[in-house]
Parts: sequence; C-alpha cells; structure tokens
Amino acid sequence: MTVKKLLVAGAGQMGAGIVQVSAVAGLDGLDTTKAVLETFERERSDAKYRPAGILGELVATGKLGRKSGAGFYDYGS
Repeated sequence: MTVKKLLVAGAGQMGAGIVQVSAVAGLDGLDTTKAVLETFERERSDAKYRPAGILGELVATGKLGRKSGAGFYDYGS
C-alpha cells in the first residue's frame, strides 16, 4: 500500500492533500517553498503560514527535493 493510500484511509482527502503538497514542494524546491511560506507569514502577520519544523530541518541538511535528490522523498541517484 502506498503512503497516499494509507493517508487517505486514515485521514480522508486531507491526508491525500498533504501528500500532494509535499510532492509539489519537492518539485519546486523545499528551500523555495520554505522561503515563500516565511514571506507569507511575515507579510500577512499570520502564523498559519509558518513553515513546519521538518521543512526547516530538511533545508538545513541540504535535502531540497528533486533538485538535490532527496527531501520528503528519496529520488534516487
């Protein structure tokens, strides 16, 4: 069973949305996604845009998504 199927079974469509958002972030670059969220949080003075801690951890360790070969997913060599 895939991660997406497990999340949909456990959390309904919201779980599927999380998988899709992380996949898109991996394509754009997790560093880019983090920067956009930080800008939204600052410009809108709204903590709901604060990047999740795991996003910061991945960026800090150079796991930027597809462009680095790893992030939320391991894209292989």
